[in-house]
Amino acid sequence: MRDVRDGTRAPMGLPRGAVALIPGILVTAHRASSWSKGQLAALIGIALVMWLLMKALYWHKRQVQLRKGEILSDVPRFGSDLGGVLNRHHHHIPTDETMDAWHLMPESEAPGAMEALAEIVQRFGAPNVFVISRVGCAMQRVSEIWLHETMHICQRTGLLRQNIHFCPEVEGPCGKGPIAAKLGITHFVDDKDSALRSVFQDSAGNSGRCIERHGGQLFFFSRSGLGDEPPQAAKWSLHSRPKCVVPVANWSQLMLNLNVRRCIKPGTSSWLPWKRSEA
Repeated sequence: MRDVRDGTRAPMGLPRGAVALIPGILVTAHRASSWSKGQLAALIGIALVMWLLMKALYWHKRQVQLRKGEILSDVPRFGSDLGGVLNRHHHHIPTDETMDAWHLMPESEAPGAMEALAEIVQRFGAPNVFVISRVGCAMQRVSEIWLHETMHICQRTGLLRQNIHFCPEVEGPCGKGPIAAKLGITHFVDDKDSALRSVFQDSAGNSGRCIERHGGQLFFFSRSGLGDEPPQAAKWSLHSRPKCVVPVANWSQLMLNLNVRRCIKPGTSSWLPWKRSEA
C-alpha cells in the first residue's frame, strides 16, 4: 500500500472517531468497579464490535477513494508495461527457433530496457516503480519465467517482486486504470495508447489526478523499442489526449524526456524534479 497523507488515518490504521471512543470506554470500565464480570465483558465486547465496524467502514471508503483516484500519492511513481516495452513483440525477436521459447531467450529484451529500468529505480526509489501488464493466465506464467528466471529482473534492476501486477484487460474495471489509481502512478510507459488512456481517464478508476499533481508523463512507446520513430496515435487521438502524453521510439528517448531525476537519498521518498538545463 502506498504512503498517502490524506489526513484521515489515525494510529493502528483506525478512523479517528474510533480512537476517540476507545479511551472513553476504558475510563467507563475502570470507574464501574461495582459492575459484574459479565457486564464488563459485555462492555468490552461492544467496544470491540464498534472498533471492527468502524475499521471496516474506513477501509471500504479508502478503497473506493483509491479506485476513484481521490487519494493522491505524495511522491512520483513509475509504471511500465511488459510486452512490447520491456520485452520485444514476438515479431521482433531475432531467432530461428519457435516462438514458444521466447521467454527463455535473454535476447527477447527490448533494447536497453533493463539498464533503463535500473536507472528509473534509482530515480524514483524501489517502492515507487511497478510493472502493470495485461496478460491471460497462460501468458502470465511464461512472462513470470522471463522476468525472474531468464532476465532476473529484480536482481538486475532493484525492482521489487511484489510490485509486478497482472490484469486480464487493458481498460475497464479489470484493466490498468484501476491498478494505476490504487498505486498512485504518475509516470507510465506502454506501447498501446488505449492503455495510457485507461491510466489517465478510465471511468472504472484512473490516476489522472496523481499525474496532474506531479506533472507526470505518459510515454507512448514504439512497439519493441526498435528504431528512432515515435509511434502514431492509434486509439487515443491527438486532439483528445493531454499534453502529458509523450511519444518515444525507444528507451533512450524515454530517459532523455523523463522529468524526474535521482532521489535525494536512496530508499526515501525525497525527490527532485529533473530540469533540462541540468542534463
